[in-house]
Amino acid sequence: MKEFERTGKSALQRQNILRVCLYTLDLLYRGENPTTREIAEHFGTSLRNVQNYIKELEFLGLERQGVEKRLALKYALSHKKTVLSEVEREFVRSSLDQLEVIDAEHRRLADTVSEKIMVADVETPYYIKPENFEPIGQREYQVKDLVRDLEKAIENHIKIDLYYEGKGITLFPYKITAFEGIWYLLADGIEDDSIQTYMLSRIDDMALTGERFEPSDELIEFAENMESAHSREAEEREVVVKVKAEIADYFRYKRHLKSQDNITVDEEGNLIVSFDITHDEDVDNLIKSWLPDIEIISPASFRERIKRELSGYLASMK
Repeated sequence: MKEFERTGKSALQRQNILRVCLYTLDLLYRGENPTTREIAEHFGTSLRNVQNYIKELEFLGLERQGVEKRLALKYALSHKKTVLSEVEREFVRSSLDQLEVIDAEHRRLADTVSEKIMVADVETPYYIKPENFEPIGQREYQVKDLVRDLEKAIENHIKIDLYYEGKGITLFPYKITAFEGIWYLLADGIEDDSIQTYMLSRIDDMALTGERFEPSDELIEFAENMESAHSREAEEREVVVKVKAEIADYFRYKRHLKSQDNITVDEEGNLIVSFDITHDEDVDNLIKSWLPDIEIISPASFRERIKRELSGYLASMK
């Protein structure tokens, strides 16, 4: 039997390469474009190490963009095989070839499209599980038209009239975002003067008023840093948890919330993590999803609330 070719790398080196590559892929998949220096700082290793490690990802079309040389993927990654058969792909290639004779602009477009659908490594060894987002499509007022109008209102700071769950309201729109796969409009209420969340699927109708407003820098910053659809403009409070050693890596190499801070590792290998939240729901689902391997250290009131909810749930099962 032919022996495997040795790579010359130790088991520890291979482990480090894998961790850095998976962490980098996770960031890229979530739409973040880190620099190699940021990755090095995250792992507490040298810039040269990270530069060498991520060479393993170059076959995916990894490139560096802008002055800061932020990492990006030239081609979109998919966990599925191409939906085109070999015959269909060749048919598309032949069709694109016909565009090349028109003019330079069509030739460049044909080349771009061809690169995207003819990429050789469509059956990549990497599996990236996508987050399930709410489908775009609803009732009489189509989401694509709604989103188009909302984008215009947000970009141009135009006040909008919204018909939401049977009620008419006037709002200052700030952002469209998704929390746990559900799409929301983040907007400032005229009466409340604070960021509120409105599910896109529950918007019945919307109209641009044509009246402009001056956006608040404070509200812009708050909208950018919301942890969940329940986040409120209130004083932040700290929640500290102990993540058992068995699952510590899932928190060490991934930030589940923007405010996550990995404080220390205790003698048993458990990871102590803190979150800054404005509402219990910001971190509630995260903690419950990792039970029983996560323990709330503080505050005591939050710990007791979770205990009461779990006790009530167990009692209802009897």
